[in-house]
Amino acid sequence: MTYESKYRHVWLYAKYWYKHNDDIVIDLRKLVSKHAGIKEEWVSIDDCFRLIFNALIEATVISTRVGSEQFLLDMIVRLWKPLSDNIEKLTLLQEMLTSLAMVNVLDNNKTKVIDFGVPDPAVLPVEKS
Repeated sequence: MTYESKYRHVWLYAKYWYKHNDDIVIDLRKLVSKHAGIKEEWVSIDDCFRLIFNALIEATVISTRVGSEQFLLDMIVRLWKPLSDNIEKLTLLQEMLTSLAMVNVLDNNKTKVIDFGVPDPAVLPVEKS
């Protein structure tokens, strides 16, 4: 059974299906704006964190469904260093996106377990065709 992600644009962005601006916060604000149906100027960096974190929670659920419980541990290890070093939020956002990009969307039989659909150029400029 294939699950359709409600955070699909975050996943597609993390996996570089959308072009990345030099300032990822600009891109993430657009994603939050589209996802929540609010104006970009109302979107805070904390809103960007919430959206990515929710996608990471979804990734954890999917990973356990395909027998890859290691994902959660790997994500925690990956994020622990930035958190323990008390670095800037932007670096943490980048680490979260990298963790999301690493999620395997195929089960052991190479069956797709999550469907992202296709990138929407109305959301962000598309990188891949």
